Amino acid sequence: LVAPLELCEVWPGSERAFLAPLPVTALPGLSRCPKSAALVMLEDLNIATLGELGDVSKPHLELVLGEHGLRLHDWARGLDPSPVLPPPRRSRIEESLALTPDELDEGVVLGVLYGGLERLCRELRRQRRLCRRLALTLRHSDHVVVDGSHSLPFATQWEAELFPPLEALFRRRFRRRVRLRSMTLGVEGLVPAEAQLSLFPEAPASLRARRLALALDRLRARIGDHAVSLGRTISGPLSPSSLLTPHS
Repeated sequence: LVAPLELCEVWPGSERAFLAPLPVTALPGLSRCPKSAALVMLEDLNIATLGELGDVSKPHLELVLGEHGLRLHDWARGLDPSPVLPPPRRSRIEESLALTPDELDEGVVLGVLYGGLERLCRELRRQRRLCRRLALTLRHSDHVVVDGSHSLPFATQWEAELFPPLEALFRRRFRRRVRLRSMTLGVEGLVPAEAQLSLFPEAPASLRARRLALALDRLRARIGDHAVSLGRTISGPLSPSSLLTPHS
């Protein structure tokens, strides 16, 4: 209900007032009961909002919806005894990359791979996690599937550090001169990012690349994923000075 990067506070005791004007279809828990039958019945009863649903007495809802009616009545009033648990943290994050049309040009494929890597790194930074291994699956147009992985000497979340080994992994696995239809890029061996001061100063180029990545994260979060893109197709190692093109 709230756009990304915005905050909506629902204070204790105001749950019902917050839910009341929302349509009944906004209730996620509605999928836990016979959804189509429940929605049809609520429509027949001319109940369109959660406020109207909460105003109906429990005996009446139980009469028309059975035990699901009791549960829906509580949910519409903001009552749910289910424990609040943190979302499960996946041990792998992956990005599926379709190539349309099927592609054989390595420069184009590497450009698509880098775009996927950017999104994965942005998600790693959002979750404050580092990866220790890259995994790549190539699917050729003749339905042959090639898998490969590469373990990193250190955990990281930065494109400038992950793209060179990713490019090397791709070149090792892309040996068949058959067009690619799709790819799956994954980051594995995820560990928490610990804030620790470095004993040695970072190289200026590495520091600039990280600052650039963080600036792009902020820009894309505010405007959208396509706010800024690389101004050239990647056909070789990426440098921090690569041309960037803003989209209007």
